[in-house]
This record gives sequence, C-alpha cells and structure tokens, in this order.
Amino acid sequence: MKKINTAIVGFGLSGSTFHAPVFLSVPHFEFKYVVSSKPENIKLKYPNVKVISNFNDLLNLSDLDLIIITTPNNTHYSLAKLALLSGKNVIVDKPFVLKFQEGLELCEIARSKNLFLSVYQNRRWDNGFLTLKKCLSEDLLGEIFNYESYFDRFRPIVSETKWRELEGEGTGLLFDLGSHLIDQAIELFGMPEEILADIEMQRNGAKAIDYFKLIFKYKKLRVTIGASSIMSLPRPVLSVHGTKGSFVKYELDPQENELRAGKTPLISNWGEEREGSGGAFVSLLKDEKISESKIKCVPGSYQEYYEKVFQSLINKNQNPVEPLSALNVIKLIELSLESASSKKWIVINS
Repeated sequence: MKKINTAIVGFGLSGSTFHAPVFLSVPHFEFKYVVSSKPENIKLKYPNVKVISNFNDLLNLSDLDLIIITTPNNTHYSLAKLALLSGKNVIVDKPFVLKFQEGLELCEIARSKNLFLSVYQNRRWDNGFLTLKKCLSEDLLGEIFNYESYFDRFRPIVSETKWRELEGEGTGLLFDLGSHLIDQAIELFGMPEEILADIEMQRNGAKAIDYFKLIFKYKKLRVTIGASSIMSLPRPVLSVHGTKGSFVKYELDPQENELRAGKTPLISNWGEEREGSGGAFVSLLKDEKISESKIKCVPGSYQEYYEKVFQSLINKNQNPVEPLSALNVIKLIELSLESASSKKWIVINS
C-alpha cells in the first residue's frame, strides 16, 4: 500500500508529542524528514529520519508527499505559503493563521494547484467531545439552549521560556486553547450571530492573554467558552443543557497526558477514560423525574485525523478539517479581540 512520505517542520512540543507519535501509529505514513536546528534529540528517537536545517532545502525534495508545519503560530502563514507554492501537500498545526485574509490566500493557492491543505484541530477527537456528539446524534438531550466549555490550567507563574507566554503575534491562550474551544463550538452549532468577549492578562508579569471568556449568541442558544491560567480546581470541560436533560464532562481527555508520557495510540486501551477520573454524566427527564447517571465515554482518537488524511490524499475522501472550516476559527478570534476592545457585542456577518 502507498506510503505517505512525511516531513515535520519544527520539532518542539507540538511536532514531537502531538504529531509524530500520532501519525506513526497509522501504518500508511513514513516519517522521512524533520526541519530543525537541534538534530541530537531527534536522532536518538528517530535514527532513520533525516534532519534538515534549512526549510527551503525541504521544498526541493521530490520524494516528499506531505509537510506538517508545527512551528510558532506567527510562522504558519509564510511557511505554508512557500510549501504550497512549491507543490507540496500541507497540514498546519492550529491555529491555522493569525489573519483571516492570510488563510483565504492559502485556501486559494491550494485550490488553484489542486493540493491538500488541512489544519490539525485534533480536539475534535477528544473523548468528551465525541461522547457529547453521540448524545446529540441520539437526541438524548433534546433542544439545546446552553453550552459551556472550558480549558483551565493552574500556572500562576508566567514562564519566560515558553514562546506562547511571551509578547508577540499569535501568543497567549486565545490563539492557543481558544482555537480548540471555538472549533468545537462551530462543529456543533455553526457560526454564531453575535459575539461578546472578555479578554485579559491577569497574572503578574503576564505578556500575553492568559484569560478569556467568549459568549456566542445563536437565536436563543447561548454558547460560553473560556480558559484561565489560574484554576487549581478547573471547571467542567463540557456542560450542555437541553429540554430533555444535561450532559457534563469532568476532566480533560487523557490523550495529551499519555502522549507526554511517551505512550502512543498503538497501546490497547488508547484514549479510554482512566479509572478514578471525573468522567461524564447525564441527567435526563424520564417519566416526569430527573435521573442522573455516569456514562461510558467514547474513546478519544487523535489518530483518526491522520487516518482520514490518508484517505483524503489517496482516495480523495473528505478532508478531516477543511481549511475554510478552520478559517472560521480565525474569524471569530479576530472578532473576539474587536469585541473585547470595544466592550460590546459584535454582529457576525456571513
């Protein structure tokens, strides 16, 4: 079967933890090249991968099918553009780009050259999100009126070594974690009609956004999403309330911690909720009474993204994350910043 010869550009946390172990768990990918200035650690783990120091040298390779860009957010547009113009298929880590118009340009280049362009919105395959989608598909909760989703951490001290916490374009929680939460909301409910945002740098010495709360208005439905760096007792990851009952998911999907610990999707119980975790609960109206019960989560499956990438590249199946879909996330980030600055609701034009 055809192998997808793959290169990763940048090999920090994202490339080494969230991409390489995941696509290597899918038998159709061959890890051929890395663009990095630090070859030592890469060679220890992946001795057969060729390390290239110059990105432009990568673009001249004829045996390369796919480039995955995992560099800092402010480089996504320029590197993806060069890769597409050189005729390469491209995956960009989230956030897609920093400006809506940049994303439109990349989409047009990919279309005109008939190239594959996708964005790694891996948290569409979180266990809580997959479980909620199953509940909604079965109409378990009825008509939904309130949806809340939070991604909280306890990091009260600002790090001077992490680029995401430094001053600059595309740093901070809104572009980082906000990209996930916004994408999930759009996946479930489409684009909202209006948006209201509260955004702040709360910690002492903070140089990038470390708190946000966004409210999306959809007729009577309200979607509230947010993240904070100062939450030692985090809020539920998901809470959804409808006319037939509610769904609440505690604690984040286990896949991130498993990847950080060196595990891969090849283990037998990958993505399953761990014993003793908060889990997911439903509270349903039945026979005029409310009954609450814990439900088994659908296992998380980041590897499914790459399975679908393979099918899209080889069999022209649907792209698992269309770039125009990911571009809607950037549009809402831009409008969130506008709302926070003006301190008012912003109407979203289709």
